[in-house]
This record gives sequence, C-alpha cells and structure tokens, in this order.
Amino acid sequence: MSMNEFLENRKSIRDFKSKNLSDSDLQKVESIIFDINNLAKKYDVNFKLYKDGSVVYNALDGEGGYEGTMIKANHYISMQADKNNELSMIFGAYYFENLITKLDALKIGSCWVTIANASEDAKKTAFDENSNVDFLLAMGYAPSEFGFGKKKFSSRIGVEEFVCDKSLSTPIDIDKLQNYGLDELFSYLRFAPSTKNEQPWRFVLNDDDIDLYIKDYKGIENLIDAGIVMYYYTELANYNNIDANWNVKEELNDKDNFKYIASVNF
Repeated sequence: MSMNEFLENRKSIRDFKSKNLSDSDLQKVESIIFDINNLAKKYDVNFKLYKDGSVVYNALDGEGGYEGTMIKANHYISMQADKNNELSMIFGAYYFENLITKLDALKIGSCWVTIANASEDAKKTAFDENSNVDFLLAMGYAPSEFGFGKKKFSSRIGVEEFVCDKSLSTPIDIDKLQNYGLDELFSYLRFAPSTKNEQPWRFVLNDDDIDLYIKDYKGIENLIDAGIVMYYYTELANYNNIDANWNVKEELNDKDNFKYIASVNF
C-alpha cells in the first residue's frame, strides 16, 4: 500500500482480537521500537513496549482515555516525552505515527490513547514507577471484519483553506501548487488525523520553503497535531520524490492567532 492510500484509508482500531500478538510479531515490534528510539532520542523521546496489557489497562481504567474510558488492548506502547519541551512533544508524535505505519505493515492495528489526566499514582503503577507518560498506543490484532475501504470525510477542509501563498491571509492558487508539483501531496495531506478533526495546521508557501503554523493554538494536543502532519508531509513528499527536511527558525514569530511550528524545504 502506498503512503497516499495508507493516509486516505488510515483507521484507528479500538476493539482488538482477544489473542496476544505472536512471539514473532512482538519481536518485530521490539525491533521497530529500538530503531525508532535511536532516531527519537535526539528530542528526548523514548517508546517502550508493555507486553502485558492487563497491567496497564487495570491501572488506568477510569482515569485514562476519553473521559476516563480506557481502550482495552493486549499490548501498549508508551511515549515518554518532555511535556515542557515543544520539540519533544512534536517529534514524539512524529515518530509515533512512524511506528503506526510500520505496525500496519505487520497487520497490527493500533489507536492513540490520551492519559494526560490520569493520576501520577496510576501512571506509576502502569509504567514501572514512571509517570512521565501522557500518550499511549493501544495495539493488537484487528478483528477479522476490519477492512481498509475508503473512509468517508464529510468535514475535511479544502487545500485552499489550509495552504496559503506567502501570507496567512492569502489562499493558495491550485495552479501554483501544480506548477510546484505539490497539489497531490496536499490533497492527500487533508486526511492527516488531528484532535477532534479540527485540522488546525496552516502551511504558508514561500519562495523556497513552507512554514507550518497552528491556528488557535490550544497547547500540547496541538503540538501532537503538528508532529503528525509533519510526519505525513515528509512521507508524502518522499513518495513523490521531494526531499523534505523540517527545521525550526527561531526568528519567526507567532502571528495573531497562529503559532509558528517549523519550516520545510521543497
């Protein structure tokens, strides 16, 4: 499956088969985590596999997840990141999505779980005395009836609404995107997941790079949104033979109700 197809059809799994992952698949997951940790450590991010999902679930049930409703899974992967470091949160999300795509290639389903509001004691019980975890990935085998048919998106904003030309107030001309070979990339990027499907990201196309902003910035969850969309931009760019290297330009300031995140070459 191409990255275009994966992103358009990406689904979160909230109900898993009752059986554990095979020893072989668990070993593959551990190998993937090891490789990603070598990249993510630059940003003080670390992922850890918890094979016995019951320990994590029992500790966080009633506290983690959406309004205290935990996603029950056979296994979990924790994201340990510094919530006081914006880059740590952004690239924690970036590499979590990298992990998700690799799990999907193994036919392993997964789902983000927010546990930021869980108590410190519950987190310590779940994560071997480590309370520095605000996000989890629940994972396991998807039910047999699960398929990858196209999702229905009724509220996705158009490319012209989140891509701008030199200024946040100027919508991009699709012909210009086509001339740069970026029209298909941004068309698929519309399907990137975000908190409550708000699609808060805005891209400003300059002469030689693209600036990423978040509209109506609300905090850590929007940093997660930024990391996710940065990951998929990179993957879609690479799929279309476009080099993409994100970097932060500290001289750029926030503008009105838009928070600057990073820039990428094109």
